[in-house]
Amino acid sequence: HRLFDRGLAYVGTDYRSNTLWDEYIKYEESLQAWSNLAVVYTRILEHPIQQLDRYFNCLKELTATRSLSEILTAEETSMYCLTVENSAQVLDGEAHPNDVEKTAEPEVSSSTEAEDKAKYVSIREELFRKAKEYESKIFNFEQAIRRPYFHVKPLDKPELENWHSYLDFIEKEEDINKVIKLYERCVIACASYSEFWIRYVQCMEDRQSLELANNALARATHVFVKKQTEIHLFSARFKELNGDTDGARAEYQHLHSVLYPGLLEAIVKHANMEHRLVSLHQTKTTLCFLLSLCLSVH
Repeated sequence: HRLFDRGLAYVGTDYRSNTLWDEYIKYEESLQAWSNLAVVYTRILEHPIQQLDRYFNCLKELTATRSLSEILTAEETSMYCLTVENSAQVLDGEAHPNDVEKTAEPEVSSSTEAEDKAKYVSIREELFRKAKEYESKIFNFEQAIRRPYFHVKPLDKPELENWHSYLDFIEKEEDINKVIKLYERCVIACASYSEFWIRYVQCMEDRQSLELANNALARATHVFVKKQTEIHLFSARFKELNGDTDGARAEYQHLHSVLYPGLLEAIVKHANMEHRLVSLHQTKTTLCFLLSLCLSVH
């Protein structure tokens, strides 16, 4: 259980996560753990993943072929009030208030079982309906993702455009977890594209999640697109705007002194930053040094 739950915590809401959910279902079926299986189906129906109709039909079949006591968890049992036939309270269809203290063993009729099963399915049908409605909104985006994994071969332009359109859509969501999940999927397939890392950082910053923004930026500049000038120039400006002037200075220095010695764009932007931060005399000194570095290289 723990291993499946750990995996599903990362990808369980992804559109293509049905293969992992299927393995979980097989595991619970092998144990004949019907209440656990019902919980798995319920969890699935909360998310707009592939093959929702199949999962809902499987849940209905499970409910039809097993008694309610087999598929309910201990916590759920209290939610379903079974009809109690109290001979002391009910006589010929009439209640006798004076006999309230007398009790009898509960008897569950077949009609009550059917009613409770209908209620059980109805609650999950509402989850299913909401998930299907959301799935209809993302279906075209998901179908246009031809390569959800990383590959060194460049992505086609239509697929890149689809990722941007999908991100445009998801950014309208109030739930930041949905936004993060899609961005994390995106930067797997688009790991070598600075534009998506930059967009990720800006989105997290706009949502006042600076820690997440810095995390994405660090992965981009140190691992995935560490040799691309665009990401380092963006990183330097981002750090400056967020008060990390030492970090911004380090980015510029790494770019024009180590990564691409004498890179004019980096030198000019570095000089402009120093001009914004220090006195004119110090700016001239820094600019002279940077220009001499540039001339020595070229």
